[in-house]
Amino acid sequence: MCDPATAMMAFSVVSGGASFFAQKEQAEAQSDAIEANYASQMAANAEQLQELNSSAATEKSDLAREALARKGQVRVASGESGLGGLVVDSLLQDVDAQSGRAVSRVEEDRRRGANQIRRNGESIYANNQSNMNAVKRPSAVATLAGIGSDVFAIQATRPSKKTAPKPPTPPKRNPRNVAQNGGR
Repeated sequence: MCDPATAMMAFSVVSGGASFFAQKEQAEAQSDAIEANYASQMAANAEQLQELNSSAATEKSDLAREALARKGQVRVASGESGLGGLVVDSLLQDVDAQSGRAVSRVEEDRRRGANQIRRNGESIYANNQSNMNAVKRPSAVATLAGIGSDVFAIQATRPSKKTAPKPPTPPKRNPRNVAQNGGR
């Protein structure tokens, strides 16, 4: 069986190591949760961008189809009325100009929305980095320093073998006959 001071030192080493590994696992679990949250937010951000682009493409397609239908109406009306030439060309150009302006507005709105979604992604990334930096990770050096400090404190309270004085040893007597030594 070992003395109490040695047992305390062993306990300090074991508990310090166990504490370090428990803190390390907790930090890794927090990091994993933050990364999963980041991935989820970025996936939602990408989905928003895809929906925005799809919606804009559909709207531009609808505008082009409407412009084509209006051009057809202008041609039919001009053919029925017998008009032609510059008047019809002017009406067709007006339909193209209106359609072009509408498509430009849709594209500008899409571009602004995409920029906002991109900025949201940058914000999500910055928040993720901030959260990752806030995770408290254990320090092996600090843990070892704590263990060393505990061991030193325990060692300091341990009685030293050098401090206890040895009892005086009795003088050796010569095993010879007392009479030969002069009675001594």
